[in-house]
Amino acid sequence: MKRGQVVKAFKALVISLVAVVAVFVGNAVTQVQAAGLDFSVETPMPSNQIKGENSYYNLLMASGKSQTLKARLINKSSSPVKVDISAQTAITNTNGVIDYASKTTNTEKSLQYSLQEIVKVPKQVTIPANGKITVPIQIHMPTGKLKGVMAGGIMFRQVNEGATAQSKDSVAIVNQYAFTTALLIRQSEKLYQPNLVLTGINANQINLRNVISLNFVNNQPAFLNHLEINSKITKQNSDKAVYNTRVQGMQMAPNTKFAFPIRLEDKKLVAGAYTAHIVAYGMPAKDGKYRDADGQKYAAKWTFTKNFVITQDKANDLNRKSVATAHYPWWLYALVAAVVVLIVSLSIAVVLLLKRNKKN
Repeated sequence: MKRGQVVKAFKALVISLVAVVAVFVGNAVTQVQAAGLDFSVETPMPSNQIKGENSYYNLLMASGKSQTLKARLINKSSSPVKVDISAQTAITNTNGVIDYASKTTNTEKSLQYSLQEIVKVPKQVTIPANGKITVPIQIHMPTGKLKGVMAGGIMFRQVNEGATAQSKDSVAIVNQYAFTTALLIRQSEKLYQPNLVLTGINANQINLRNVISLNFVNNQPAFLNHLEINSKITKQNSDKAVYNTRVQGMQMAPNTKFAFPIRLEDKKLVAGAYTAHIVAYGMPAKDGKYRDADGQKYAAKWTFTKNFVITQDKANDLNRKSVATAHYPWWLYALVAAVVVLIVSLSIAVVLLLKRNKKN
């Protein structure tokens, strides 16, 4: 083989190796650039707004009464803008944050009324270019007694008709932008106390990563503020911790479920019989009778001990799906090893050929 041919072959092999690596690594990150909304929303507060709140609706309404709120939508662009509008009951997401915009059918059974039942909004409106419109938000308070506070939100989502989906790994991604304002409604200012209940424990996944979910509900019409959860998972009949988790500063919406995740930090799930030991605090108070490990005083404390089982089939299934425990097939390692051996062999051949040509 001539010197030029050897060099060309070496370059081709290196390029091929880079291409192989790119196929399996290059698609790991998807970047999405946000452009923002082309409209703004103004929400004038009505006369029955509870004093002290100006950034969201916090209304005091009598039983059986009706009311129409008026939101102003202002188009800041030179083209008409279509906006989808929806009313949603507040939920508590897996991060312990209240979500006023997401749809759910998995509501807590203690919820008296969903916001969708008593609040009606137009499904879609069009704001003229550089113009503004007024959107009615109609509220029909039930005739029965509403305990505590009903929480939800009004979402205004821009319709991007000309947007094209960005495709990555056969998954279409379409940017969506929205503005959401919270809507709280009550019939009286009587305060109810939140109550935390543990309803079950199960192995699960979040974003293809293994977790153990502690399933809670707040079954009262009151916000559970500054929730702190301390959990220790042990094997049954053992005091040795398998997993320890402490999370502070969370919040639960009234009458909602909360799947609190114990994240396994890329570890595999191990089948077996376990016990969860849980201590939770909520509602900080200067005169609170409960103290956490930092000495913070709380008005409420809950303690739970519950056994649960992770079956071998469940562990195998979740470990197989988990991106944290995923592995490439044996033939890929063999292919990479073969390529490396070829590169080393070819490098040696190039060196020997150069030495031979130098002697000649």
